[in-house]
Amino acid sequence: MAHSSDPFPWRALGAGLLVYLALQALCLGLAPISGSSEAREAQVVETILRDNSWVLPLRNGIIPSKPPFYHWLAAGVSLVLGGVSELSVRMTSQLAAAWCLFLVAAIAYVWADRLRTFQSAAHPRRAALLAAGILSLTYGFYQMGCQAMVDMTFAATALSAMACAAIGFRRTQGGAYSIFPLARIGFWFFCAIAVLARGPLGGALTIALVGVAGWCCLGFKRTIRELLTPSLGWLLFLIPGCWYFAAYLQGGEAFLDRQILFENLKRFSGGEHVNSEVWWFYLPSLLRTSFPWGLILLVILVREVKVRATVSYPGERSLARWVPSVVLITGVCLFSLSAGKRHSYLLPLLTCIALQVAAEISSLIERGGGRARHRLFRLGRALEVWITWLSLGLIAVATLVVVTGLTSNPVVHQSYAAVAPLISRLGPLFMMFAFMVFVSLRRDLGSLCASVWFIMSLVMTAVVAGGAVTKSYFKGFDSIGQTWLATVAEGERLAVFKDAFDEYFDPLIFHVHRPVRIIPLEMVDQECDARTVYVARRVWLDAHERLFLGSIVRIATVRERLKSQLKASERDLVFFRCSTLGLEIAKPSETLILRDVSTNNPPAHQFQMSGEAAIG
Repeated sequence: MAHSSDPFPWRALGAGLLVYLALQALCLGLAPISGSSEAREAQVVETILRDNSWVLPLRNGIIPSKPPFYHWLAAGVSLVLGGVSELSVRMTSQLAAAWCLFLVAAIAYVWADRLRTFQSAAHPRRAALLAAGILSLTYGFYQMGCQAMVDMTFAATALSAMACAAIGFRRTQGGAYSIFPLARIGFWFFCAIAVLARGPLGGALTIALVGVAGWCCLGFKRTIRELLTPSLGWLLFLIPGCWYFAAYLQGGEAFLDRQILFENLKRFSGGEHVNSEVWWFYLPSLLRTSFPWGLILLVILVREVKVRATVSYPGERSLARWVPSVVLITGVCLFSLSAGKRHSYLLPLLTCIALQVAAEISSLIERGGGRARHRLFRLGRALEVWITWLSLGLIAVATLVVVTGLTSNPVVHQSYAAVAPLISRLGPLFMMFAFMVFVSLRRDLGSLCASVWFIMSLVMTAVVAGGAVTKSYFKGFDSIGQTWLATVAEGERLAVFKDAFDEYFDPLIFHVHRPVRIIPLEMVDQECDARTVYVARRVWLDAHERLFLGSIVRIATVRERLKSQLKASERDLVFFRCSTLGLEIAKPSETLILRDVSTNNPPAHQFQMSGEAAIG
């Protein structure tokens, strides 16, 4: 990247990434895992370390739905951090997010330097910093970086392949562009790793998106020729191939049914247990996940269409300028063809929005000169002041309402109690930043942009982490897991009655940090073990209790905190024992002791069990 007259912003970008990671590290471990998506992946990581099962780690006997690249990385991070926890499994995604920010800056730098826009070139250094800053402040990207899921690691591998293709293309002596052999090997390597991160469709999607970008810049025939040029990199697909073969030897037909047929073919064609949505699902989803930059890009594209309809710029407005937008539209169309749709699938496409918006803003500043910079400085100064004092005001008002007793709503008080640790960590940063804003009135545009980015990152962290902490608190799966453990005597096992595709129990299973046997609902008439403590939905147990081989005794009925506040019982869970003997099962003590299962500390507190108890 030394070919440009403007050096790559190594120091500024490195400092920003360190601040970004430090800010996330303050909050990643605060919210207990409460979603099934995070719980599933965290269970696989725990299985790897507990059973030393690195090839095909079974999640309590269930074959995982995704290849193990994320789980291998998370297991390594967990070893470094001393065990599997919310922090370790989420930090893996956060490190992948930081890598994505670096890559999008590198791509923006090279693209702005080589591909000239109308009347002016986007400033490479400015475009690189803008692209990384925009992506880091994109809601969907920020949220996915805080979750223990495979999506961010897949996005990192796909973006790495795109970066190899973008940076590796150089002009030859004959004037044509060609990719360097080492860059071509790197491209195929990351495509192979994308298969390990998301499956065969992950590698195919990466190749397709890079092909579309090459088509815009080099033409269709040249792109196809480059993709079909023999390369040693093709041999790198033996890496995922060897894993699939080894996993098949362990999992057999069940592995093929889950990871090949269901996750790739059935999710695309649709069918039972597939999250099918309407074809236009991704249109509003893209505006939500890319907020606020998706709206800005939409305005830019509409304006471009109007300009093209009225003014002709022969030879100057080439398709190469709009490569990210073309890749974005192509990706959305490809995703829309699939029956199975999720918001998280759009994550790799958010980088396209960051690249296009950064290039357009950089070009606009270059064309506007000093006047545009002055307006940008005034806008940044206003944003800095208003966001800072508005954030401090909201924190002060919320604290005043709760502390002074202006509201007696228990949900409000519990929400404040849940986010109190978050406020104690981020509050001093807000105060320190407010003081810096007050005393530093004379600054250049670069330092002001860094200041605005920091305060917006702080607000984004508070919003995303605050929502996650509150949601986790009101679900209370960590407390329900402790309750379940409190009912188990030494030597007893744990088991769950659930449908194979019922994901509700996954957070509960994670929080017990022990092997749990999954029993299909249709096997109710074959199950009754006196040395096992079972859990099942109360509605299901009421309807099928008579089918058990023996008699059962219910130990406790629990529900989520918020469900308890709303008097809703549709998700009640029951802990119970079963015995084939004709004797009555000994009932537990009326007082259960909650233990700190992570540190084996002495009993923390007690609560009285009743027929139906909310965990609190």
